[in-house]
Amino acid sequence: MSDNGNTFGDCAPAWAHGTGELELGRVQAVPTTLERAVDRIMVVETLYRYGLAYDERRRDVLEDVFTEDAVFAGSVSGHSDFREEGREKVVSWLCGIWEIQTDQRRHLMTNPIVQKLTDDSCEVIAPFALCASAAETSLVTTGIYRFDLVKRDGRWLIQYIYDGLDRPF
Repeated sequence: MSDNGNTFGDCAPAWAHGTGELELGRVQAVPTTLERAVDRIMVVETLYRYGLAYDERRRDVLEDVFTEDAVFAGSVSGHSDFREEGREKVVSWLCGIWEIQTDQRRHLMTNPIVQKLTDDSCEVIAPFALCASAAETSLVTTGIYRFDLVKRDGRWLIQYIYDGLDRPF
């Protein structure tokens, strides 16, 4: 990903909060039902499945984790916004990036936080590190994901992703 001609300079502290892309909520109450606790686990599994499907170049699994009307949006340090709409466009765009990546990528999502959870919708934020391995392994970039998921036919699917990169990759 390039900066599209923008000058980034240093990555400003708390840029995601400062641009309004991240609103870290207060501590949530402990789930009071087993169903709600299981939903939290399955939501996070969907996020991890997305990351591993991308890393393993599994288009079929990527298609499976998104809703038909999915949106993939993001920016680099609050600059150089990008956006794709519709599952087919999102998946095609993601798969198109593979053509320029000759190394093995690994999305390391850490400490996912379920911000809001209802019977059929969920918002999650998850910091991540993106690593690449070829002859050596290196850290490519870091950032924050914000996911909106919906429950359809008993499965949690990604309806919206905001990919906030700290630096271009």
